[in-house]
Amino acid sequence: MNAPVGRDVLARNTAWAVFGYFVSFGIPVLMTPYVVSKLGLPQYGVWVALSVLASWLGRFDLGIWSALAREVSERRARGDAEGLRTLGATWLLYDLLISSALCAAAVLAAPPLLRLFAIDPSVAGPSLWALMTIQAALSSVMRHFTYTLNGLQRVDRSQQVGLIAAPFWAAGMAAVLELGMGLTGLALNNVLFALLQIGVLAVLLRREGCPIALLPRSFRGRDLRGLLSTGLKLEVAGVLGAVLRSDRLALGPLGFPPASVALYQIGSTVADRLGAGVITLSSAVLPAASDLAARGERERLRTLLHRSTKYHALAATGLLGFAALFAPELLLLWMGRPLPDSAAILRIMSLGAWACTVCAPAQALAVALGRPGLATLAAASALGGGLLLYMAGGRSYDEPGLAGAVSGGLLLSQVLFMIGFRGSLEFRWREFVGNALLKPLAAGLPPAAVYAGWRLLSPQVPVADGRLSALLVLAPAFLAAAALSWAAARATGALDAYDMDLLKSLGRRAPA
Repeated sequence: MNAPVGRDVLARNTAWAVFGYFVSFGIPVLMTPYVVSKLGLPQYGVWVALSVLASWLGRFDLGIWSALAREVSERRARGDAEGLRTLGATWLLYDLLISSALCAAAVLAAPPLLRLFAIDPSVAGPSLWALMTIQAALSSVMRHFTYTLNGLQRVDRSQQVGLIAAPFWAAGMAAVLELGMGLTGLALNNVLFALLQIGVLAVLLRREGCPIALLPRSFRGRDLRGLLSTGLKLEVAGVLGAVLRSDRLALGPLGFPPASVALYQIGSTVADRLGAGVITLSSAVLPAASDLAARGERERLRTLLHRSTKYHALAATGLLGFAALFAPELLLLWMGRPLPDSAAILRIMSLGAWACTVCAPAQALAVALGRPGLATLAAASALGGGLLLYMAGGRSYDEPGLAGAVSGGLLLSQVLFMIGFRGSLEFRWREFVGNALLKPLAAGLPPAAVYAGWRLLSPQVPVADGRLSALLVLAPAFLAAAALSWAAARATGALDAYDMDLLKSLGRRAPA
Protein backbone atom coordinates (compact mmCIF):
# COMPACT_ATOMS: atom_id res chain seq x y z
CA MET A 1 0.00 0.00 0.00
CA ASN A 2 1.30 3.48 -0.87
CA ALA A 3 2.05 6.01 1.87
CA PRO A 4 -0.91 8.12 3.04
CA VAL A 5 -1.32 11.63 1.72
CA GLY A 6 0.60 14.13 3.86
CA ARG A 7 -0.25 17.62 5.03
CA ASP A 8 2.26 19.25 2.69
CA VAL A 9 0.80 17.43 -0.32
CA LEU A 10 -2.70 18.55 0.65
CA ALA A 11 -1.51 22.15 1.11
CA ARG A 12 0.34 22.11 -2.22
CA ASN A 13 -2.65 20.70 -4.08
CA THR A 14 -4.97 23.25 -2.48
CA ALA A 15 -2.70 26.18 -3.32
CA TRP A 16 -2.39 25.10 -6.94
CA ALA A 17 -6.15 24.57 -7.20
CA VAL A 18 -6.88 28.09 -5.97
CA PHE A 19 -4.17 29.73 -8.06
CA GLY A 20 -5.14 27.77 -11.16
CA TYR A 21 -8.80 28.60 -10.73
CA PHE A 22 -8.28 32.34 -10.42
CA VAL A 23 -6.12 32.39 -13.54
CA SER A 24 -8.09 30.00 -15.76
CA PHE A 25 -11.48 31.42 -14.72
CA GLY A 26 -10.32 34.93 -13.90
CA ILE A 27 -9.21 35.52 -17.48
CA PRO A 28 -12.71 34.83 -18.91
CA VAL A 29 -14.16 37.21 -16.33
CA LEU A 30 -11.70 39.91 -17.37
CA MET A 31 -12.58 39.24 -21.00
CA THR A 32 -16.32 39.71 -20.44
CA PRO A 33 -16.38 43.51 -20.89
CA TYR A 34 -14.50 43.13 -24.18
CA VAL A 35 -16.85 40.39 -25.38
CA VAL A 36 -19.93 42.45 -24.46
CA SER A 37 -18.51 45.48 -26.27
CA LYS A 38 -17.96 43.40 -29.40
CA LEU A 39 -21.23 41.48 -29.34
CA GLY A 40 -23.60 43.88 -27.56
CA LEU A 41 -25.87 42.93 -24.66
CA PRO A 42 -28.55 41.17 -26.82
CA GLN A 43 -26.06 38.83 -28.54
CA TYR A 44 -24.18 38.26 -25.28
CA GLY A 45 -27.50 37.28 -23.69
CA VAL A 46 -28.00 34.71 -26.47
CA TRP A 47 -24.47 33.38 -25.84
CA VAL A 48 -25.26 32.98 -22.12
CA ALA A 49 -28.50 31.10 -22.85
CA LEU A 50 -26.78 28.82 -25.37
CA SER A 51 -23.91 28.14 -22.96
CA VAL A 52 -26.29 27.12 -20.18
CA LEU A 53 -28.25 24.94 -22.59
CA ALA A 54 -25.09 23.27 -23.94
CA SER A 55 -23.82 22.64 -20.41
CA TRP A 56 -26.70 20.21 -19.97
CA LEU A 57 -25.22 18.05 -22.72
CA GLY A 58 -22.01 17.79 -20.69
CA ARG A 59 -23.95 15.81 -18.10
CA PHE A 60 -24.05 12.76 -20.36
CA ASP A 61 -21.40 11.07 -18.23
CA LEU A 62 -24.02 10.52 -15.50
CA GLY A 63 -21.72 11.67 -12.72
CA ILE A 64 -18.71 9.49 -13.54
CA TRP A 65 -16.40 12.46 -12.98
CA SER A 66 -17.62 12.85 -9.39
CA ALA A 67 -16.77 9.22 -8.58
CA LEU A 68 -13.51 9.13 -10.51
CA ALA A 69 -11.22 10.99 -8.07
CA ARG A 70 -12.35 8.78 -5.21
CA GLU A 71 -11.87 5.54 -7.15
CA VAL A 72 -8.45 6.57 -8.47
CA SER A 73 -7.34 7.63 -4.97
CA GLU A 74 -8.38 4.30 -3.47
CA ARG A 75 -6.62 2.27 -6.19
CA ARG A 76 -3.53 4.42 -5.83
CA ALA A 77 -3.56 3.82 -2.05
CA ARG A 78 -3.66 0.05 -2.73
CA GLY A 79 -0.93 0.27 -5.39
CA ASP A 80 -3.31 -1.25 -8.00
CA ALA A 81 -1.65 -0.22 -11.28
CA GLU A 82 -3.67 -2.67 -13.39
CA GLY A 83 -6.89 -1.41 -11.86
CA LEU A 84 -5.97 2.16 -12.79
CA ARG A 85 -5.30 1.11 -16.39
CA THR A 86 -8.62 -0.70 -16.86
CA LEU A 87 -10.51 2.12 -15.13
CA GLY A 88 -9.15 4.68 -17.61
CA ALA A 89 -9.91 2.53 -20.66
CA THR A 90 -13.45 1.93 -19.38
CA TRP A 91 -14.49 5.55 -18.93
CA LEU A 92 -12.77 6.72 -22.12
CA LEU A 93 -14.61 4.18 -24.30
CA TYR A 94 -17.88 5.08 -22.59
CA ASP A 95 -17.23 8.79 -23.18
CA LEU A 96 -16.58 8.40 -26.89
CA LEU A 97 -19.62 6.24 -27.58
CA ILE A 98 -22.16 8.19 -25.54
CA SER A 99 -20.92 11.67 -26.45
CA SER A 100 -21.03 10.90 -30.19
CA ALA A 101 -24.64 9.74 -29.97
CA LEU A 102 -25.70 12.71 -27.84
CA CYS A 103 -24.05 15.28 -30.08
CA ALA A 104 -25.85 13.89 -33.11
CA ALA A 105 -29.18 13.87 -31.27
CA ALA A 106 -28.71 17.43 -29.98
CA VAL A 107 -28.01 18.79 -33.48
CA LEU A 108 -31.11 17.07 -34.89
CA ALA A 109 -33.26 18.42 -32.05
CA ALA A 110 -31.88 21.98 -32.31
CA PRO A 111 -34.88 23.83 -33.91
CA PRO A 112 -37.56 22.90 -31.33
CA LEU A 113 -35.04 23.11 -28.49
CA LEU A 114 -34.02 26.68 -29.33
CA ARG A 115 -37.64 27.75 -29.83
CA LEU A 116 -38.56 26.33 -26.40
CA PHE A 117 -36.12 28.70 -24.70
CA ALA A 118 -36.92 31.69 -26.91
CA ILE A 119 -33.46 31.70 -28.55
CA ASP A 120 -33.48 33.46 -31.92
CA PRO A 121 -32.59 30.84 -34.59
CA SER A 122 -31.25 33.58 -36.87
CA VAL A 123 -28.55 34.29 -34.26
CA ALA A 124 -27.95 30.68 -33.19
CA GLY A 125 -27.44 28.90 -36.52
CA PRO A 126 -26.84 25.14 -37.04
CA SER A 127 -23.05 25.46 -37.19
CA LEU A 128 -22.93 27.41 -33.92
CA TRP A 129 -25.08 24.91 -32.05
CA ALA A 130 -23.10 21.96 -33.47
CA LEU A 131 -19.84 23.47 -32.24
CA MET A 132 -21.29 24.09 -28.80
CA THR A 133 -22.49 20.50 -28.48
CA ILE A 134 -19.01 19.23 -29.44
CA GLN A 135 -17.39 21.54 -26.91
CA ALA A 136 -19.78 20.32 -24.19
CA ALA A 137 -18.84 16.71 -24.95
CA LEU A 138 -15.12 17.52 -24.94
CA SER A 139 -15.48 19.36 -21.62
CA SER A 140 -16.75 16.18 -20.00
CA VAL A 141 -13.83 14.14 -21.35
CA MET A 142 -11.40 16.83 -20.18
CA ARG A 143 -13.00 16.75 -16.73
CA HIS A 144 -12.38 13.00 -16.52
CA PHE A 145 -8.70 13.44 -17.34
CA THR A 146 -8.45 16.19 -14.74
CA TYR A 147 -10.11 14.20 -11.97
CA THR A 148 -7.90 11.22 -12.70
CA LEU A 149 -4.85 13.44 -12.10
CA ASN A 150 -6.50 14.80 -8.96
CA GLY A 151 -7.04 11.27 -7.70
CA LEU A 152 -3.31 10.65 -8.15
CA GLN A 153 -2.72 13.60 -5.77
CA ARG A 154 -1.41 15.76 -8.64
CA VAL A 155 -3.86 18.64 -8.52
CA ASP A 156 -0.90 20.90 -9.24
CA ARG A 157 -0.35 19.23 -12.63
CA SER A 158 -4.01 19.45 -13.68
CA GLN A 159 -4.14 23.13 -12.71
CA GLN A 160 -0.94 23.94 -14.56
CA VAL A 161 -2.61 22.86 -17.81
CA GLY A 162 -5.39 25.40 -17.35
CA LEU A 163 -2.89 28.03 -16.29
CA ILE A 164 -0.91 27.67 -19.51
CA ALA A 165 -3.94 27.36 -21.79
CA ALA A 166 -5.99 30.28 -20.43
CA PRO A 167 -3.95 33.20 -21.87
CA PHE A 168 -3.78 31.54 -25.30
CA TRP A 169 -7.52 30.83 -25.16
CA ALA A 170 -8.15 34.52 -24.42
CA ALA A 171 -5.91 35.53 -27.34
CA GLY A 172 -7.87 33.19 -29.62
CA MET A 173 -11.13 34.69 -28.41
CA ALA A 174 -9.90 38.21 -29.19
CA ALA A 175 -8.70 37.09 -32.63
CA VAL A 176 -12.02 35.56 -33.72
CA LEU A 177 -13.97 38.58 -32.48
CA GLU A 178 -11.65 41.00 -34.27
CA LEU A 179 -12.08 38.95 -37.44
CA GLY A 180 -15.86 39.37 -37.13
CA MET A 181 -16.58 35.65 -36.57
CA GLY A 182 -18.98 36.44 -33.69
CA LEU A 183 -20.58 33.67 -31.67
CA THR A 184 -19.47 30.94 -34.09
CA GLY A 185 -15.85 32.05 -33.67
CA LEU A 186 -16.16 31.90 -29.88
CA ALA A 187 -17.52 28.36 -30.05
CA LEU A 188 -14.78 27.24 -32.47
CA ASN A 189 -12.11 28.69 -30.18
CA ASN A 190 -13.54 26.72 -27.24
CA VAL A 191 -13.47 23.45 -29.22
CA LEU A 192 -9.85 23.88 -30.32
CA PHE A 193 -8.58 24.63 -26.83
CA ALA A 194 -10.55 21.76 -25.29
CA LEU A 195 -8.80 19.39 -27.69
CA LEU A 196 -5.43 20.92 -26.83
CA GLN A 197 -5.94 20.52 -23.09
CA ILE A 198 -7.09 16.90 -23.46
CA GLY A 199 -3.89 16.12 -25.33
CA VAL A 200 -1.69 17.74 -22.68
CA LEU A 201 -3.54 16.01 -19.83
CA ALA A 202 -3.08 12.64 -21.54
CA VAL A 203 0.68 13.24 -21.72
CA LEU A 204 0.81 14.20 -18.03
CA LEU A 205 -1.08 11.08 -16.99
CA ARG A 206 1.40 8.94 -18.89
CA ARG A 207 4.26 10.65 -17.07
CA GLU A 208 2.55 9.90 -13.74
CA GLY A 209 2.47 6.20 -14.63
CA CYS A 210 -1.25 6.11 -15.42
CA PRO A 211 -1.61 6.14 -19.23
CA ILE A 212 -5.14 6.47 -20.57
CA ALA A 213 -5.67 4.65 -23.87
CA LEU A 214 -8.64 3.50 -25.93
CA LEU A 215 -8.27 -0.25 -25.40
CA PRO A 216 -11.59 -2.08 -25.88
CA ARG A 217 -10.10 -5.30 -24.46
CA SER A 218 -9.44 -3.45 -21.17
CA PHE A 219 -13.07 -2.35 -20.80
CA ARG A 220 -14.52 -3.58 -17.51
CA GLY A 221 -18.26 -3.55 -17.01
CA ARG A 222 -17.86 -3.80 -13.25
CA ASP A 223 -15.67 -0.67 -13.27
CA LEU A 224 -18.34 1.24 -15.18
CA ARG A 225 -21.07 -0.02 -12.85
CA GLY A 226 -19.00 1.04 -9.84
CA LEU A 227 -18.47 4.54 -11.22
CA LEU A 228 -22.13 4.89 -12.15
CA SER A 229 -23.31 3.55 -8.79
CA THR A 230 -21.66 6.46 -7.00
CA GLY A 231 -21.86 8.93 -9.86
CA LEU A 232 -25.58 8.59 -10.53
CA LYS A 233 -26.42 9.55 -6.95
CA LEU A 234 -24.33 12.68 -7.27
CA GLU A 235 -25.57 13.30 -10.80
CA VAL A 236 -29.16 13.48 -9.59
CA ALA A 237 -27.98 16.14 -7.16
CA GLY A 238 -26.11 17.85 -9.98
CA VAL A 239 -29.14 17.82 -12.26
CA LEU A 240 -31.39 19.26 -9.56
CA GLY A 241 -28.78 21.91 -8.80
CA ALA A 242 -28.39 22.65 -12.51
CA VAL A 243 -32.14 23.17 -12.83
CA LEU A 244 -31.99 25.70 -10.03
CA ARG A 245 -28.90 27.39 -11.51
CA SER A 246 -30.39 27.49 -15.00
CA ASP A 247 -32.30 30.50 -13.69
CA ARG A 248 -30.98 32.79 -16.44
CA LEU A 249 -32.21 30.31 -19.05
CA ALA A 250 -35.73 30.70 -17.64
CA LEU A 251 -35.79 34.46 -18.24
CA GLY A 252 -36.44 34.08 -21.97
CA PRO A 253 -39.62 31.98 -21.66
CA LEU A 254 -40.78 34.35 -18.89
CA GLY A 255 -40.74 37.19 -21.43
CA PHE A 256 -37.50 38.95 -20.59
CA PRO A 257 -35.37 40.18 -23.53
CA PRO A 258 -31.79 38.88 -24.09
CA ALA A 259 -30.38 42.11 -22.60
CA SER A 260 -32.03 41.25 -19.25
CA VAL A 261 -30.45 37.80 -19.41
CA ALA A 262 -27.07 39.49 -19.92
CA LEU A 263 -27.53 41.83 -16.95
CA TYR A 264 -28.63 38.93 -14.73
CA GLN A 265 -25.62 36.91 -15.85
CA ILE A 266 -23.19 39.75 -15.12
CA GLY A 267 -24.42 40.14 -11.54
CA SER A 268 -24.63 36.44 -10.75
CA THR A 269 -21.26 35.73 -12.38
CA VAL A 270 -19.36 37.68 -9.73
CA ALA A 271 -21.01 35.77 -6.86
CA ASP A 272 -20.68 32.46 -8.69
CA ARG A 273 -17.02 32.95 -9.59
CA LEU A 274 -15.95 34.15 -6.16
CA GLY A 275 -17.80 31.30 -4.48
CA ALA A 276 -16.42 28.73 -6.93
CA GLY A 277 -12.93 30.17 -6.44
CA VAL A 278 -13.12 29.49 -2.71
CA ILE A 279 -14.63 26.04 -3.35
CA THR A 280 -11.44 25.12 -5.18
CA LEU A 281 -9.91 24.95 -1.69
CA SER A 282 -11.83 21.66 -1.36
CA SER A 283 -10.66 20.22 -4.69
CA ALA A 284 -7.82 18.53 -2.80
CA VAL A 285 -10.16 17.41 0.00
CA LEU A 286 -11.93 14.63 -1.94
CA PRO A 287 -8.84 12.65 -2.98
CA ALA A 288 -7.24 13.18 0.44
CA ALA A 289 -10.43 12.18 2.27
CA SER A 290 -10.84 9.12 0.03
CA ASP A 291 -7.30 8.09 0.93
CA LEU A 292 -8.01 8.52 4.66
CA ALA A 293 -11.39 6.78 4.43
CA ALA A 294 -9.75 3.78 2.72
CA ARG A 295 -7.43 3.55 5.75
CA GLY A 296 -10.24 4.00 8.30
CA GLU A 297 -8.74 7.15 9.87
CA ARG A 298 -11.96 8.73 11.17
CA GLU A 299 -10.33 11.20 13.57
CA ARG A 300 -8.15 12.66 10.81
CA LEU A 301 -11.27 12.97 8.66
CA ARG A 302 -12.94 15.02 11.40
CA THR A 303 -9.88 17.24 11.64
CA LEU A 304 -9.93 17.66 7.86
CA LEU A 305 -13.61 18.65 8.00
CA HIS A 306 -13.20 21.29 10.71
CA ARG A 307 -10.08 22.92 9.35
CA SER A 308 -11.07 22.92 5.69
CA THR A 309 -14.50 24.33 6.55
CA LYS A 310 -12.83 27.06 8.61
CA TYR A 311 -10.60 28.06 5.70
CA HIS A 312 -13.61 28.14 3.36
CA ALA A 313 -15.60 30.27 5.79
CA LEU A 314 -12.76 32.75 6.24
CA ALA A 315 -12.23 33.20 2.52
CA ALA A 316 -15.92 33.24 1.59
CA THR A 317 -16.90 35.74 4.27
CA GLY A 318 -14.15 38.13 3.29
CA LEU A 319 -14.48 37.92 -0.51
CA LEU A 320 -18.25 37.58 -0.91
CA GLY A 321 -18.92 40.05 1.88
CA PHE A 322 -16.67 42.66 0.28
CA ALA A 323 -18.17 42.04 -3.18
CA ALA A 324 -21.73 42.40 -1.88
CA LEU A 325 -20.98 45.61 0.03
CA PHE A 326 -19.08 47.27 -2.82
CA ALA A 327 -21.13 45.74 -5.65
CA PRO A 328 -21.81 48.99 -7.61
CA GLU A 329 -18.13 50.02 -7.60
CA LEU A 330 -16.95 46.48 -8.40
CA LEU A 331 -19.22 46.17 -11.43
CA LEU A 332 -18.27 49.68 -12.57
CA LEU A 333 -14.58 48.68 -12.44
CA TRP A 334 -15.30 45.43 -14.30
CA MET A 335 -17.74 46.54 -16.99
CA GLY A 336 -16.86 50.24 -17.27
CA ARG A 337 -20.39 51.54 -16.69
CA PRO A 338 -22.94 51.63 -13.85
CA LEU A 339 -25.13 48.52 -13.72
CA PRO A 340 -27.50 48.91 -10.76
CA ASP A 341 -29.67 45.93 -11.77
CA SER A 342 -26.63 43.65 -11.90
CA ALA A 343 -25.40 45.00 -8.53
CA ALA A 344 -28.72 44.02 -6.93
CA ILE A 345 -28.43 40.48 -8.35
CA LEU A 346 -24.86 40.20 -7.05
CA ARG A 347 -25.86 41.15 -3.53
CA ILE A 348 -28.77 38.71 -3.46
CA MET A 349 -26.82 35.79 -4.90
CA SER A 350 -23.89 36.25 -2.50
CA LEU A 351 -25.80 34.64 0.39
CA GLY A 352 -26.47 31.39 -1.49
CA ALA A 353 -22.93 31.33 -2.82
CA TRP A 354 -21.57 31.76 0.73
CA ALA A 355 -23.62 28.83 2.05
CA CYS A 356 -22.49 26.49 -0.75
CA THR A 357 -18.87 27.55 -0.28
CA VAL A 358 -18.77 26.93 3.47
CA CYS A 359 -20.32 23.45 3.10
CA ALA A 360 -18.16 22.37 0.14
CA PRO A 361 -15.65 20.38 2.29
CA ALA A 362 -18.48 18.40 3.88
CA GLN A 363 -19.85 17.67 0.41
CA ALA A 364 -16.45 16.27 -0.61
CA LEU A 365 -16.18 14.18 2.56
CA ALA A 366 -19.67 12.76 2.01
CA VAL A 367 -18.52 11.39 -1.34
CA ALA A 368 -15.32 9.98 0.18
CA LEU A 369 -17.36 8.24 2.89
CA GLY A 370 -19.70 6.67 0.34
CA ARG A 371 -22.70 8.89 1.10
CA PRO A 372 -23.28 10.76 -2.20
CA GLY A 373 -27.05 10.47 -1.77
CA LEU A 374 -26.95 13.23 0.85
CA ALA A 375 -26.11 15.76 -1.86
CA THR A 376 -29.13 14.58 -3.86
CA LEU A 377 -31.49 15.23 -0.96
CA ALA A 378 -29.94 18.65 -0.42
CA ALA A 379 -30.29 19.58 -4.09
CA ALA A 380 -33.92 18.44 -4.14
CA SER A 381 -34.63 20.64 -1.11
CA ALA A 382 -32.88 23.57 -2.82
CA LEU A 383 -35.02 23.23 -5.93
CA GLY A 384 -38.24 22.78 -3.98
CA GLY A 385 -37.41 25.62 -1.60
CA GLY A 386 -36.43 27.88 -4.50
CA LEU A 387 -39.74 27.27 -6.30
CA LEU A 388 -41.72 27.96 -3.12
CA LEU A 389 -39.79 31.16 -2.43
CA TYR A 390 -40.25 32.33 -6.01
CA MET A 391 -44.00 31.78 -5.92
CA ALA A 392 -44.30 33.39 -2.49
CA GLY A 393 -41.93 36.34 -2.82
CA GLY A 394 -41.46 36.86 -6.54
CA ARG A 395 -45.00 37.84 -7.44
CA SER A 396 -43.76 40.33 -10.01
CA TYR A 397 -41.57 37.62 -11.62
CA ASP A 398 -38.70 40.06 -11.92
CA GLU A 399 -34.97 39.35 -11.85
CA PRO A 400 -34.45 40.14 -8.11
CA GLY A 401 -37.38 37.87 -7.23
CA LEU A 402 -35.83 35.02 -9.18
CA ALA A 403 -32.37 35.65 -7.69
CA GLY A 404 -33.79 35.71 -4.14
CA ALA A 405 -35.57 32.41 -4.69
CA VAL A 406 -32.41 30.75 -6.01
CA SER A 407 -30.20 32.13 -3.24
CA GLY A 408 -32.67 31.15 -0.52
CA GLY A 409 -33.02 27.66 -1.97
CA LEU A 410 -29.25 27.18 -1.93
CA LEU A 411 -29.05 28.28 1.71
CA LEU A 412 -31.82 25.87 2.73
CA SER A 413 -30.18 22.97 0.91
CA GLN A 414 -26.86 23.38 2.74
CA VAL A 415 -28.53 23.53 6.16
CA LEU A 416 -30.40 20.28 5.47
CA PHE A 417 -27.28 18.66 4.02
CA MET A 418 -25.20 19.35 7.15
CA ILE A 419 -27.95 17.93 9.37
CA GLY A 420 -27.89 14.71 7.32
CA PHE A 421 -24.10 14.59 7.03
CA ARG A 422 -23.49 14.67 10.79
CA GLY A 423 -24.60 11.04 11.05
CA SER A 424 -21.83 9.97 8.65
CA LEU A 425 -18.88 11.41 10.57
CA GLU A 426 -20.35 12.04 14.05
CA PHE A 427 -18.75 15.42 14.65
CA ARG A 428 -19.73 17.78 17.47
CA TRP A 429 -21.96 20.68 16.46
CA ARG A 430 -20.39 23.01 19.01
CA GLU A 431 -16.91 22.45 17.61
CA PHE A 432 -18.08 22.71 14.01
CA VAL A 433 -20.12 25.89 14.46
CA GLY A 434 -17.63 27.55 16.81
CA ASN A 435 -14.29 26.92 15.15
CA ALA A 436 -15.48 26.58 11.58
CA LEU A 437 -18.14 29.30 11.41
CA LEU A 438 -18.38 31.77 14.31
CA LYS A 439 -14.70 32.73 14.46
CA PRO A 440 -14.44 33.22 10.68
CA LEU A 441 -17.63 35.28 10.73
CA ALA A 442 -16.21 37.50 13.46
CA ALA A 443 -13.07 37.92 11.38
CA GLY A 444 -15.32 38.95 8.49
CA LEU A 445 -16.66 42.03 10.28
CA PRO A 446 -13.83 44.35 9.10
CA PRO A 447 -15.17 44.58 5.52
CA ALA A 448 -18.46 45.84 6.95
CA ALA A 449 -16.59 48.37 9.10
CA VAL A 450 -14.61 49.57 6.08
CA TYR A 451 -17.82 49.89 4.07
CA ALA A 452 -19.49 51.87 6.87
CA GLY A 453 -16.48 54.19 7.05
CA TRP A 454 -16.55 54.69 3.28
CA ARG A 455 -20.24 55.59 3.36
CA LEU A 456 -19.58 58.16 6.07
CA LEU A 457 -16.88 59.73 3.90
CA SER A 458 -18.64 59.38 0.53
CA PRO A 459 -20.62 62.66 0.76
CA GLN A 460 -17.28 64.50 0.80
CA VAL A 461 -15.82 62.79 -2.29
CA PRO A 462 -17.03 62.59 -5.92
CA VAL A 463 -19.24 59.65 -6.87
CA ALA A 464 -17.40 56.91 -8.79
CA ASP A 465 -18.35 57.29 -12.45
CA GLY A 466 -15.63 55.36 -14.28
CA ARG A 467 -13.07 52.58 -13.95
CA LEU A 468 -10.35 54.80 -12.50
CA SER A 469 -12.56 56.36 -9.83
CA ALA A 470 -13.98 52.91 -8.96
CA LEU A 471 -10.44 51.55 -8.59
CA LEU A 472 -9.52 54.46 -6.30
CA VAL A 473 -12.40 53.41 -4.06
CA LEU A 474 -11.93 49.64 -4.22
CA ALA A 475 -8.14 49.34 -3.90
CA PRO A 476 -7.70 51.04 -0.50
CA ALA A 477 -10.98 49.57 0.77
CA PHE A 478 -9.92 46.02 -0.13
CA LEU A 479 -6.43 46.42 1.32
CA ALA A 480 -7.83 47.85 4.56
CA ALA A 481 -10.47 45.10 4.82
CA ALA A 482 -7.91 42.36 4.11
CA ALA A 483 -5.42 43.68 6.68
CA LEU A 484 -8.06 44.11 9.37
CA SER A 485 -9.58 40.68 8.63
CA TRP A 486 -6.16 39.05 8.98
CA ALA A 487 -5.57 40.82 12.29
CA ALA A 488 -9.02 39.83 13.54
CA ALA A 489 -8.50 36.21 12.50
CA ARG A 490 -5.23 36.06 14.44
CA ALA A 491 -6.69 37.83 17.47
CA THR A 492 -9.75 35.56 17.71
CA GLY A 493 -7.76 32.37 17.12
CA ALA A 494 -9.46 31.67 13.80
CA LEU A 495 -5.92 31.29 12.44
CA ASP A 496 -3.79 29.39 14.96
CA ALA A 497 -0.19 28.13 15.02
CA TYR A 498 -1.09 25.02 13.02
CA ASP A 499 -2.61 27.17 10.27
CA MET A 500 0.43 29.43 10.13
CA ASP A 501 2.75 26.43 9.81
CA LEU A 502 0.51 25.08 7.04
CA LEU A 503 0.88 28.36 5.15
CA LYS A 504 4.64 28.14 5.49
CA SER A 505 4.56 24.63 4.00
CA LEU A 506 3.32 26.10 0.71
CA GLY A 507 6.82 27.39 0.06
CA ARG A 508 8.39 23.94 0.35
CA ARG A 509 9.28 22.14 -2.83
CA ALA A 510 7.03 19.30 -3.89
CA PRO A 511 8.61 15.84 -4.23
CA ALA A 512 9.51 14.79 -7.74
